[in-house]
Amino acid sequence: MSILRVLDLEVSQAVMARWTNGPFVVPPLFLSTLGPRPPKPAAEPSDFVRPSSRAPHSLLGGATAAVKGDSEALDSGRMGRCCVCLEKLPLAELEASSDVCGSKRCSGCCGACLQQYFESKVASSQFSLPTISCIQCRGRLPCSRWRECVEEPTYQRYKDLARRLLNVRCPACDRMLSLAAEEPGTRHREGALEAFRQRCRDLKAVCDTWSGFKKGTVTAARFVDVLAESGPSDLLDSRPERRIADDGWHYAHRQFFQWYGQERAQREWDLADVYSLARRVARDGDEYTLAEFRDWFGNTGAQARWASAPICAMRLAEDVLPLIDDVERRTALHLAQLRRYPKIWTPCCHMEYCFKCQVGSWHDGRTCEQVLEREAAVEVQFCEGCGVPTQRTEGCSHMICLCGASWTWEGGDDEDDQDSDWDF
Repeated sequence: MSILRVLDLEVSQAVMARWTNGPFVVPPLFLSTLGPRPPKPAAEPSDFVRPSSRAPHSLLGGATAAVKGDSEALDSGRMGRCCVCLEKLPLAELEASSDVCGSKRCSGCCGACLQQYFESKVASSQFSLPTISCIQCRGRLPCSRWRECVEEPTYQRYKDLARRLLNVRCPACDRMLSLAAEEPGTRHREGALEAFRQRCRDLKAVCDTWSGFKKGTVTAARFVDVLAESGPSDLLDSRPERRIADDGWHYAHRQFFQWYGQERAQREWDLADVYSLARRVARDGDEYTLAEFRDWFGNTGAQARWASAPICAMRLAEDVLPLIDDVERRTALHLAQLRRYPKIWTPCCHMEYCFKCQVGSWHDGRTCEQVLEREAAVEVQFCEGCGVPTQRTEGCSHMICLCGASWTWEGGDDEDDQDSDWDF
């Protein structure tokens, strides 16, 4: 039997052991009987798969055994071994990982292993939205690339995870709603993106940060900072200024740009009569005009507080989130903004709601940290649908989990809520 045949037999046996009994172990008999490796003629670069500089991700947990290029990965044809399942396949089928990642250095993984890797990442997440990374270089993969490698139900589950992370329960109507922005259409996004660019105070800073955020090299929190400092000033308006157009209706500044275009919009805006002034949120949570800020803080202090007002969640949802077609990036930016400025109004009944504490009020007089610290001592019960630990902070004993399951809190009744210390 030739050395190549022996090698194929031993590798096949080792692969079977890898998937059935444990880690990949080269049989000692094979090492002791082969002796020194005979010289091998130099191969063309296209005849082998370049090994990755990092250990590839294991679908079963732990590090897999990387195939060592020139002796174990090929025969005389254009063949190679997948770095995950170790199956011998044509080199063209091992280009799947590089096609998804966009880097030729990440070739060496077959399509079947990629699909299993992506689907396992999504299936293992219950209450988080995982960032899908390359199986070899660990770089972030856009959703538009990896979704082509999985079945449609897997991608729909991923989108459902994003929506659940942004769920809120209205304290007035008791409805469970998601704050997630809708999937933007291509035509709408192109026009809205151009109008957004025209309104930025520092376009270069926004574009540079946006590019890094899409690649995953800039955090969502940093992007929120840059949008507040250099993006359109009306992102800070809880209620934007509105002016009357030629048709007699009143519109915001961004709507003038969308309708008239860059060259004419500012001129029409300057000539239009003011219908209502812009309002921004102060530290007490209420909305005020710039004139009211000046009456309270004076000219110098008012301008500083006016400029440092938080980005309005509604403005972000209307002006920025529809411009991001990647569901993971869109959700990450939305969550970063809500965690920094958690005091919002529910979209259905316009009721006060704290997203960070998940309670139907702004808990005036107490910070989020104080509320969460007190909640740490509250009894926890588990959702019957998904098993997540749940705290009862307010309301009746009828529980509605973020996963959609309904169940009854054990050991309490509605009368307990009248004297509850958690009824904000």
